[in-house]
Amino acid sequence: MSRPTAAALLAALALAVSAAAQDGYADPTFSTDGLQVIGWGGDEALAAAVAARADGSLYVGGAVQDALSQDFGVTKLTAAGALDLAWGSTGRRRVPIDAVAGGADRVLALSPLSDGSLLLAGLAEVDDQEHLDLPALAKLTPAGGLDPSFGDGGVVVLDLPWATDSWGWQGALVQPDGKVVFYGYCYDCPDNPGESRPMLLRVTTAGAPDPTFSGDGWEVPTTGVWSATYLYDLRLDGAGRLLGLGWNGGFGIVRLLASGALDLSFGGGDGVASFAMPAGHTHPYELAVDPSSGSIFVAMAFTSGEYENYAGVLRLSSAGALDAAFAGDGLAELVFDVRLWINALEVQSDGKPIGVGLINVSIPGTADFFLFRLNADGSLDSTFHANGARRVSFEQEPDLTDYAAAMALSGGRLVAVGPVTVDAVASFGITRTTSALVFQDGFERGSTGGWGGH
Repeated sequence: MSRPTAAALLAALALAVSAAAQDGYADPTFSTDGLQVIGWGGDEALAAAVAARADGSLYVGGAVQDALSQDFGVTKLTAAGALDLAWGSTGRRRVPIDAVAGGADRVLALSPLSDGSLLLAGLAEVDDQEHLDLPALAKLTPAGGLDPSFGDGGVVVLDLPWATDSWGWQGALVQPDGKVVFYGYCYDCPDNPGESRPMLLRVTTAGAPDPTFSGDGWEVPTTGVWSATYLYDLRLDGAGRLLGLGWNGGFGIVRLLASGALDLSFGGGDGVASFAMPAGHTHPYELAVDPSSGSIFVAMAFTSGEYENYAGVLRLSSAGALDAAFAGDGLAELVFDVRLWINALEVQSDGKPIGVGLINVSIPGTADFFLFRLNADGSLDSTFHANGARRVSFEQEPDLTDYAAAMALSGGRLVAVGPVTVDAVASFGITRTTSALVFQDGFERGSTGGWGGH
C-alpha cells in the first residue's frame, strides 16, 4: 500500500478545515458553548464596550452599580472565554471616577495599547439633576491595576474649556493609534448664545486634549451646515478622516479631515452630504464604513405598529449618495418577529456588513441578542448561520431583556456583548461565533489592529 503524499495530506486537511469553518454558529472553543456570563458579586453590570487583542483575549467594559455609586467596570477574558484570573482582581477591575461623590460613571469605549496597557474611555457624572457628564479616562497596566503615572492616580477627567451649563455627550470613538474622540453637543459655547453646536474632543493616549486636532483638541463649528448638525454616530474611514452621521434639518453625513477641519471636497462643497430617508423609515442612528471601498452603511429603524420596530441597513457611496445597487433601492430591510433593533454595525474585510442588537418575539416578552450579516448586494448572507441571522439566548431568565450592545471582530470571529439578567441582576454577557476567516489568514483585515476590531 502506498503512503499518502504530503500534498494529499494537506489537501485532506484543507477539506476538513473547510467543512468545519462555518460562520455565525456558537464557537465551542469559547467557554465550551460560545457563551459566557460574568457577574459582579450581585451588583448591576451593564456591558457596553468590547475590544480584542491579537492573542484572542477580550476586554469587556461598561458600568457597574451598587447602592452607593456607579463606576467604570472592565473584565478580561482569555481566548478560551475564561476569566483571566491573573489580571486585575480575579479578572475584573472596578474604577470609581467620582468627579462628584456617588456619580453615575460609565465606560463607552476601550483602547488596548501596544504596551499591553488598556485605556478606558467614558463619562463621569458631574450633575445628576441636569444629567451632565464630562469625558473621563482611566489607564490600566498590563496586569490590570491603575497606572499611577497616568493623570491623578490612573484617572483623568476633562472639563469643558468654556462656560456653559448645557451640554451632552453622545459617544466615544477609538482610533487605531489609541487616541479617543468624544462627540456630542454644546449650548452657548463658544460665543453662540442660545444655539446648539456639535462638539468634539480628541484625547491623546496620555489623557490630554490633542493639539493636532483643531489646534487645542476641541472642535465646535460656529457657522455653516456643519454647525447645525446633531451627531448620532462617528466613525473613521480608510483615509483617517472622520465621518459623522447626524441631523441638520435633514439626515446627512459630515466628513472631517484628521486635523478636525471640515473636508470641503465632500458633499456639495460644504463637507456635508444629505441623503433622503426611504419611505416609512424614521431614524438612522448607527454608522459603519468599509475602509477598502469607502462605502458608508447606516443602520436605521422604522415602525409598522404600536410596538413593531424593525431595522434596516442603508448603503451610501463614498461620496454620501444613496447606492441603489444595494438591495435594489439602497436599503436592506430586516424584519424578524415583532421588534428588532441594531445597536452596533461593522464591515468585514470582504465588504460584508455585520451587526448585533436586540430581538423580541412578543411584547411583553423575552428579548435576546440578535446577530446578522449581509452580502455585498444587501441580501441576508446564507453562509452566516445558514440564513444570515441568529438569535442568541443565554437562557438565564424568561421574559427579561437581554441585548447585544457592542461588538468586535476577533480573528474574523464576531464577538457580541451586552447585559444579561441573572437572578434579577444584570451581568456582562459575551458570545463569540465561529468564522471561516480564522482558517483563511488568521486575521481580520490582515492586521493586528483589524484583529482587535478597531
